Amino acid sequence: MNTAPYEGFFKNLGNRTRFRIIKSLQNNSKSVTEIAKDIDMEKSAVSHHLKKLKECNLIKSKTQGRKRIYSLSKTVKPALKAAEKHSRKYCQGKCPYKEKTIRKVKNKVKE
Repeated sequence: MNTAPYEGFFKNLGNRTRFRIIKSLQNNSKSVTEIAKDIDMEKSAVSHHLKKLKECNLIKSKTQGRKRIYSLSKTVKPALKAAEKHSRKYCQGKCPYKEKTIRKVKNKVKE
């Protein structure tokens, strides 16, 4: 079984920054500046992640004047909705990774 097509998809969604970018674009198209503001990150870093998302066809872009506007590819929204539905039904409170991450964040805050 060839798993390569799945690996890029899940690798991109598994990256927290890229997932935050995808969530930022979930309801409307945005420029790099708007995305960077939404996720509180430098524009250069956001641009790097946008390039990776575009390589996997998770997002698309168009030029409006001097700006490049990014949006989700049409197949991504239904995939996100399906993942959210599945998570809410089966993963609430059961994700050890999530609990481990929360503990790490709490420990960093205490320091």
